[in-house]
Amino acid sequence: MRCGCAVLTNLVSNAVKFTLKGEVVVEARALPAQGDSEARVEIRVRDTGVGISEAAQRIVFDAFEQADRSTTRRFGGTGLGLSICRRLLALMGGGIAVASRVGEGSEFRLWFPLEPAAEDAPGSGAPNAMLEGARALVVDDNETNRLIVEHYLKGLGLQVTLCGDSREVPGLIARAAEGGQPFDLLLTDLHMPHVDGLSPPARSAAMHAAPTCRSRC
Repeated sequence: MRCGCAVLTNLVSNAVKFTLKGEVVVEARALPAQGDSEARVEIRVRDTGVGISEAAQRIVFDAFEQADRSTTRRFGGTGLGLSICRRLLALMGGGIAVASRVGEGSEFRLWFPLEPAAEDAPGSGAPNAMLEGARALVVDDNETNRLIVEHYLKGLGLQVTLCGDSREVPGLIARAAEGGQPFDLLLTDLHMPHVDGLSPPARSAAMHAAPTCRSRC
């Protein structure tokens, strides 16, 4: 597992280094076990950076190779080295692959087995009773952020509505109230195009949320 962490740290570091604008997203999921084999995990590191050409992708995991020397001079090296990353994962019984387009970004996918825990990890308990069934409006112009917050809130038992344009918030709140299902919670990004989270329209919208929202805050 320690080797897997080292590889993941290196991939995330590279993604941040080669991404001047946009985002770096890390996703993890459990893979179905094959027969009596150990549990496996798959991790994807996706960025919106400079990308890697098709020709370079064919050699990027080879020893002593750089995908693009001009890129290396501009951003620096790739730390641990993708060749070493592949070797470490192979020693663990895993692997690594890449998909990329120049100017659009890259996605590195790695997978490796995990030993099962000796016993079930303690759970976080039942969702907060005050939040169970509450209706939340999540406002963020970044889709990845919206999905992360949605996943977290649903895990707490909330009903979630997503909005990517802050200008739509007053209308969403008004229609929800008119329909007899007002929002109990408004979560908004601080910095957004058009209307940010601290603007007078946003504060006014929050004040018109359900009374239970203010009593729970």
